[in-house]
Amino acid sequence: MAKVIVIGAGPAGIMAALSASKSNKVTLIERNNEIGKKLKLTGGGRCNITNNRDIEEFFEKIVTNKKFLYSAFYTFSNINLLEYLSNNGLEYKIEYDRKGNLY
Repeated sequence: MAKVIVIGAGPAGIMAALSASKSNKVTLIERNNEIGKKLKLTGGGRCNITNNRDIEEFFEKIVTNKKFLYSAFYTFSNINLLEYLSNNGLEYKIEYDRKGNLY
């Protein structure tokens, strides 16, 4: 078992720590007083975690540089994110708003 240190407990750091913790001892370091603090502020304090649009509509409505993010969003989609959260025991509540955001 390796020792892993993840610096920064934003969304990417939290996911990295969760993934690494499957087979390693992980220390997550964050300068704020709680992990995911900035994420909690998104969506007017409701914690906007993703968008519920179809991937093509997602690109049309949200992303200004489609080519830059194609491979990332096709490799790990909004649906994959929700599955990842569920598989790691993280609870979320879906509130649909007019923009298709999920909180």
